[in-house]
Amino acid sequence: PASLWINSETDDSVAIEWTTATGAITYRIFRSIDGDVFQVVDEIAGTTYTDTPLQSGTPVEYKIRSVNADGVSTGFSPVAATSTTTIHQWNYLGIPCPERRSTKCTGPIPG
Repeated sequence: PASLWINSETDDSVAIEWTTATGAITYRIFRSIDGDVFQVVDEIAGTTYTDTPLQSGTPVEYKIRSVNADGVSTGFSPVAATSTTTIHQWNYLGIPCPERRSTKCTGPIPG
């Protein structure tokens, strides 16, 4: 696949999506939690995947490899990286932020 992106993340999951690859029958999903070693976590026919359960605060990176009808794999997609987060801990004026990267998010709610 030419593109891979993070759709969303929660405190225990990450949802990813990628573009279809010509001739692909399935897609192998690779994950790294150390930024170095990638391991296969699943192989699916679709172009969306939710990785769960993950430990809160886990930094993760993903890459995808398409597989054709002959079982031949192509090169890897670009890497997409994020980390799980406890979204409800981020706030703006005491109101939970729906998006932790929002410029209005001030940080964890104390106590």
